[in-house]
Amino acid sequence: MDEGFGQAHALRRHIALAACAGGLVLVGFGGEPSKAGDAFRPASIAVTVNTENVTGRSLGTASACDTGNWHWRNPLPQGNNRRGVWGSEASDVWAVGDYGTIQHWDGTAWSCVWSGTTDNLYAVGGSGASDIWAVGQFGTIKHWDGSAWTSVPSSTANLLYSVWGTGASDVWAVGSRGTIVHWDGSAWTSVPSGTTNELSGVWGSGASDVWAVGDRGTIRRWNGSAWTSVPSGTTNWLVHVWGSGVSDVWAVGLVGTIKHWDGSAWTSVPSGTTNSFLGVWGSGANDVWAVGQYGVLRRWDGSAWRSPSSGTPAGLMGVWGSGASDVWAVGDYGTIQHWDGSTWTGVLSGSTDNLSAIWGSGASDVWAVGTARGVPTGTILHWDGSAWTSVPSGTTNGLSGV
Repeated sequence: MDEGFGQAHALRRHIALAACAGGLVLVGFGGEPSKAGDAFRPASIAVTVNTENVTGRSLGTASACDTGNWHWRNPLPQGNNRRGVWGSEASDVWAVGDYGTIQHWDGTAWSCVWSGTTDNLYAVGGSGASDIWAVGQFGTIKHWDGSAWTSVPSSTANLLYSVWGTGASDVWAVGSRGTIVHWDGSAWTSVPSGTTNELSGVWGSGASDVWAVGDRGTIRRWNGSAWTSVPSGTTNWLVHVWGSGVSDVWAVGLVGTIKHWDGSAWTSVPSGTTNSFLGVWGSGANDVWAVGQYGVLRRWDGSAWRSPSSGTPAGLMGVWGSGASDVWAVGDYGTIQHWDGSTWTGVLSGSTDNLSAIWGSGASDVWAVGTARGVPTGTILHWDGSAWTSVPSGTTNGLSGV
């Protein structure tokens, strides 16, 4: 993460102490001013921790919810970017992010949980409350067994972007340089993908039918024994993949790209737009939604992609619903739109922050996350069935997944 200081003179400084969740508690800094002739006064500040002088020492970066003597005071409960969220139910939601940040929602409040790593975590998912996986930087994989997060060897050092599985003994993670790794219930092993392109999304209809999509129109399919290349017919980046079954899978991406798998081949389906699609979700084979730039919104009704008005010109980043008559789309400037089965209408969010993702456990328990333009704020909004309210996120960094 780049740091900017907005000052007349940049400082080349050494952080002397790191604290809970990788956030910084600055207790001293060294180095020289960047402008010749300037000087720091005083030149140094003595700092004592537990009776030991630590002035000028770099003590590294501690991970989320350090159990030591240093803790976050503002923002609470921590201040790092959260990149992924998943839950088994309304009172069991996990968020993961930078510097090994892991937090848990118990139905009342968010709290820090020790992760044992300082690596950035990008995605989280599981088969239940006692079987959850978090993946991220340098091939880091952490597992929650119901009582603690532990490290599990991943067999790769490449970044892992996404994780998906059918159950406790069948989990896939995909990432940079075409990386695909698999959990069989006892170990993670690397599985040849046949590509070095970035893989950004993974989804399957079952253990012998899994899809991975990514850069340059890359599509790979797992048939139960090997990953094989399947022609996509596009070189555009495919951002997201979702399906209702083995013969009904959708992949959406840049420049209005929509691709459909019918059980035998991927074909292009006209979207009627060149705006990029950033999310896809459906309640079934004849009710699929794709959302994207400039308020673009398309609905598949079983025969064609229709273009009902989204009711907003704002970019839409995420879509999710509890059913065909209860669908939400979120996007720029705090935009939240709701589909009631016949019309999209705007719903007051109480925020002007950009919202990037949405997910829920049911019609009365929906979460939206995001960040403000040019301002570091980690936004979390919650729908309780009647109104959207802001919930303290404990971070000033942007949130991109839920």
